[in-house]
Amino acid sequence: MLQPHQEGKIDVVIGLEGMDYITAGELDILEFLYLFGARHASLTWNNDNYLGGGAKGDADYGLTPTGRLVISRMEDLGMLV
Repeated sequence: MLQPHQEGKIDVVIGLEGMDYITAGELDILEFLYLFGARHASLTWNNDNYLGGGAKGDADYGLTPTGRLVISRMEDLGMLV
C-alpha cells in the first residue's frame, strides 16, 4: 500500500460497511468481494444483522456464531476487519 503513495499515485482501498447481505448460507460471497477488490469491512453498522449487534441496535449480544465465521474467513483472505 505504500508503493503508490511513494510514487505519487493515488491509492484506493475498497471497503464495505455493514454486511447486512451475508447470512449463514452466503459466506462464499466474501471470496467474490475480495476478488472484486474489497480489502476491509465492518460486519455491522447502526442496525443489528445476522452477524452481530449494531451501534443503534436493540441487541447487546456482540458477534453471532456466523459473525465469528465471517471474521475467520476474512482473516484467511487477508482482509482487515
